This record gives sequence, structure tokens and C-alpha cells, in this order.
Amino acid sequence: MKLTKQRKIYIFAVSLTGVWLVTDRVISSQPAIGPARASANLIVPEDAAAEQAELAPPASVAAGVSMAQLLDRIPDRTDRSGPLRDVFKPPASWLHQPKPTLEQVPQQEEVMEDFADQHRLEAVVPTQQLAMVDGRILKVGQKLAGFTLVAVEARSTVFQKENVRVRLSMDGAAGVGKHR
Repeated sequence: MKLTKQRKIYIFAVSLTGVWLVTDRVISSQPAIGPARASANLIVPEDAAAEQAELAPPASVAAGVSMAQLLDRIPDRTDRSGPLRDVFKPPASWLHQPKPTLEQVPQQEEVMEDFADQHRLEAVVPTQQLAMVDGRILKVGQKLAGFTLVAVEARSTVFQKENVRVRLSMDGAAGVGKHR
């Protein structure tokens, strides 16, 4: 069998690894195999012995007194004059949305009709949710005159302010409608 260059390199690498392993185990290691045992002792200074006596559990704990009984012995230092607040309940100001009064409804519709009359849709890119209104490029979520762009369709866009939507079309038609 003829030794090729590749086989010679392989044999050299294996023998070098064997030599390293023998050297590591025989020469540089301790006779004990495995981790060394560890031990620990508590070192307490003499002046700390009194502090340790204070920290020792009371006899009531050793006698089987429950934690609830120990907590009942603690004096109540909180002022509970009223009911406890639910910390997970959001404030009413976050939840309450005032409904528009009858006087405000016609004003809102006028504002929306004014929006539809004042702005012109020039181009749309529905695949990227982009619209060009009055020369300004808008993405869904951006605002124009207080109205938020909520949808870009094939030839129109939908803007929303509160609960009313305005549709601007490429052909110039505009629609105003309430969204619930």
C-alpha cells in the first residue's frame, strides 16, 4: 500500500493528537480524576455573635405559628378610609369618549365636505399603500388637515376623522359617510 500525501498528513495529525493527549493526562494533570471536593465553614466574628442571636427565628416560628398569624400581629399603618382602587382598571378618562352633541354633528359634516372639496387625489399606489393628494405623498396612517389616511384602493382613498369617513376618488367624486 502506497502512502499518499493526504494519508501522510492524516497519520501525522492523529499521532500529534495522541501525543498531546498523553502529555496532558500524564504530565500536566493531577493524580485525582474529576472535580475536587469543596467544603465550606461559616466564619462568624465574635462581635457578630450577638447580632446572630437577634436574627434567630423566634420561638413562635419553631412552635408552628403560621405566616398568616404573624402577619395579623403587624399593626395596620395604612389609611383605608375608602374602597381600594383596582390598579388594573384603566381610568374613566381613557375609556369615556364623549358623543357629539346635535350642534356639533352638522359642523362635522360641513368640515368633511370642505375637506373633500379642498383636496384632490392625483395618484394612488395600492400595493404600497401610498397616495398623492395635492402634490403630497401620504402613507396609510399619515394625516392631512386633521384626517387620517386609512385605506388606499385602486382609484380612491379613504380618510377618517373620529367616526366619519371621506372618500376621495381619482375622477373627482367625493363621498362622505359615517362609520360605525
